[in-house]
Amino acid sequence: MIFSTLQAGFKDLTVTKITEIITTALPSLIWTAVIYKSRVYIRGAYKTKEDRTQGEAETAILRLQKSLPDMPHVLTLPVRWQDEIIGYIIAAKSKGDTFTKMGIEFLNGVCHIVEAIYEYEQMKEEKNLLAEAEIRALQAQINPHFLYNTLNTISFYVRSNPETARKLIKYLSDYFRHSLNNPSKFISLAEEMRVIDCYIQLERARFSDRLSVTYDFSEDMLENLQIPPLLLQPLVENAVIHGVIKREEGGTVRVGLIEHKTYNKIYVIDTGVGISRRKLKTLLIDRKRRDHIGLINVHQRLVSIFGERCGLHILSKEGKGTIVFANVPKVEKTEGKDDEHGN
Repeated sequence: MIFSTLQAGFKDLTVTKITEIITTALPSLIWTAVIYKSRVYIRGAYKTKEDRTQGEAETAILRLQKSLPDMPHVLTLPVRWQDEIIGYIIAAKSKGDTFTKMGIEFLNGVCHIVEAIYEYEQMKEEKNLLAEAEIRALQAQINPHFLYNTLNTISFYVRSNPETARKLIKYLSDYFRHSLNNPSKFISLAEEMRVIDCYIQLERARFSDRLSVTYDFSEDMLENLQIPPLLLQPLVENAVIHGVIKREEGGTVRVGLIEHKTYNKIYVIDTGVGISRRKLKTLLIDRKRRDHIGLINVHQRLVSIFGERCGLHILSKEGKGTIVFANVPKVEKTEGKDDEHGN
């Protein structure tokens, strides 16, 4: 019961539940407290008027000072993580009563469980920070050749067609603003599509009718679906640069999503030059590759967020084109906040 309660992580309601579990398991206690992040969570279990008078006096001091002097009927156990004390579990009996060996062992056991869950929480946080760092890395790797070529194109239109130049400058500005925005765990599909649209408009200014792009999304999908940021844009860029544009006559890129009950299949299809079998075998595992770093980054982030079964899949045939897809679990928005129970 303790372990299942703590699996939800350290929230106010969860910490309050710990005090309830302890007082229920040890009926001889008159009050229990947990101190976590300078907040004091207290559970009273008074049996007599004397217990209440004693408990209210002791817990008032605890709230004020965040500690109590040493007393035989009060047991204070530190909760540790690495070399740091992250909180305390405090249990009290009536004055004159003492703790049995079994009671002390039980409270120490609760401490160990709390420490283990806290360590798990820290590991989850580090994993999330790593995923965010990978997004930052991808944002920082905007292709310098793309930027250089785009600026050259804008320079050409400044002289020949100033109105087109102004539009391209706006597209480039919007592209950078969206691509370099602070990463969040999920964004709407519509926001990701704005980045893609800016990128495609800039590439069309260079390649004209050699590049055709189609989309297969319903209107409600665009606003309601949540995806990791920079999920589709690197796939589209890869399809353009390494697929369609390498073909003399150009080709088509198709971006879409097929909705299933518990997941969404996102895909990018191009009619470019394709990928050789030998290259395809190591494409997603060779992190030293610089030509397809966007694909590798997206694959690793999907695995990190959703698990091994949710990475990218690539099907390709030389001279015919490439399909890149992933089955992404549906993300449900959660509403409301945990109740406040601390003091």
